[in-house]
Amino acid sequence: MLLLITIATAGAADWSGTLPVMHINTIGGMPITSKETYVRATYYVDALGIDGYKNVASASLPDTMQIRGRGNYTWTGFDKKPYRIKLDNKTALLGMNKSKHFVLLAHADDDLAFLRNTLGFQLSRMLGLAWTPAQEPVEVVFNGKYIGLYMLTENIRIDKTRVNIVEQADEETDPEKITGGWLVEIDNYQNDPHVSVDGMTITYHTPEVLSSQQETYLYDQFHDIHTKSYKKDAASTEWETILDKNDLVRFYIVQEILDNQEAFHGSCYLYKDLNEERWHFGPVWDFGNTYRRGYDKYVWQDPAFGVELIDGLARFDSFQARVKEMWSDFYRDDYPTLSQFIDDFIAKIEKAIVADRNRWSAYGTANAAAAITDFKNRLATKTKWLAKQWGDSRTPEAEAYFINDARWAQVYCWAWDKDNPYINYTGGQWPGEKIDKIGTTASGEFGIYRWRCFGTEPISSNTGIIFGDGGAGEGHQTDDFDFVDGAYYNKSGLADSAVDGITDNHSPMPVYNLMGVKIGMVESLSQAVATLPNGLYIIGTQTIFIHR
Repeated sequence: MLLLITIATAGAADWSGTLPVMHINTIGGMPITSKETYVRATYYVDALGIDGYKNVASASLPDTMQIRGRGNYTWTGFDKKPYRIKLDNKTALLGMNKSKHFVLLAHADDDLAFLRNTLGFQLSRMLGLAWTPAQEPVEVVFNGKYIGLYMLTENIRIDKTRVNIVEQADEETDPEKITGGWLVEIDNYQNDPHVSVDGMTITYHTPEVLSSQQETYLYDQFHDIHTKSYKKDAASTEWETILDKNDLVRFYIVQEILDNQEAFHGSCYLYKDLNEERWHFGPVWDFGNTYRRGYDKYVWQDPAFGVELIDGLARFDSFQARVKEMWSDFYRDDYPTLSQFIDDFIAKIEKAIVADRNRWSAYGTANAAAAITDFKNRLATKTKWLAKQWGDSRTPEAEAYFINDARWAQVYCWAWDKDNPYINYTGGQWPGEKIDKIGTTASGEFGIYRWRCFGTEPISSNTGIIFGDGGAGEGHQTDDFDFVDGAYYNKSGLADSAVDGITDNHSPMPVYNLMGVKIGMVESLSQAVATLPNGLYIIGTQTIFIHR
């Protein structure tokens, strides 16, 4: 008894005490060395009295389970290992649906505060995919030793509470029954049971053992998908007869937002139910290779690991039209909530991040605050780029204008919270955000550029703003100015007027706003200056900036 107390006390010094702790003890203290062979073990979950969680079993009366390794590179490339667990009894672990089947994801390669998979799953829910794996952060003690912060996660399988389709039998031969109940993966490894189709590796998870009829059916289906995905006619809709368009678009937008380099290459799941004609993309899974390159291209352009299907599908007109429709709703309604979601998640795990780093000094996140800001800036940068491609449906939180009397060839904006250096509204890396020219001064002498703040952070009342040409130092940037919402700046500061040098025209002219909507007529530019509110207008053939 004394020995047991000593072990528990030693472990308590390692974990954070802010998350539930899962204790796993293999029979005889056996190590986990295989991804194929399960080891018998006991377990219990100590919720530590934390709101929203319940204990499962106890140290004196543990439950039983099996455990083995899982993953490919994550299994071989890191000392902090991921695991698959199979409980002997269905259990609702940490509030998730009852099941025997879960995984413990280590995320040893996530240097962005365990946010990659977390946000990928959240985006999947927001976009409306049928099922997204639930996950809960948990600290793990294995055979009496603390092994870090893990994400206890529902693994992908056919089940009424997961991928809810008919489960097809192994070695089925009935031609009617082999048309559905499929759960497969476009894979980048060929060591699992698979079929090779037009250069693609299709790993099958259900069924697990194929008859010749099943193998032929699976091959024919993906050959047909491949053929229809690479039709040269952009107006082709043949692909819609075999792929569910809405789920494909949902799945694709998630991958684009996170710039997942392995999207449509590995861990790319599809399923097909009995008596259905179309395959569905999903569920989402592995986001370990997100935000690891630049942010000005689509995931199917110059992919680091290769890509399947999407480089053809993305060129179809009907695909792009549906992407823009779904993107508009998401960007307007859901995107602004992501910052708070990230903050809430980090608040839950921030002390466990420190404990994990103390356990694994080579992995994880050394500076959580900096990592969170880095992640948010990457998210903002990629979504702003996507908004330029697919449209920006949001209402700006704030905006500012720059009259380019410095005659710079390009204009950048840098805006930041003066009270919190970690909060930046223009990307987090100098020179900030390149902004677009939207008009000229009334004289036509200077271009007018606009910065709009939609950021994931509410803009601070003590915000600073700098404009520049992308360089640094005198001649390449303005001084630090105080940000004023809706204000116009030039290289010296707040601009007094930009209606100088008007060449009047005394003939009736239509007045349009920048959306191209006609809002009235004026007899002259002088009348426009005298009567219209401050702003930018298209009057006749000129873009006019009015500011008093």
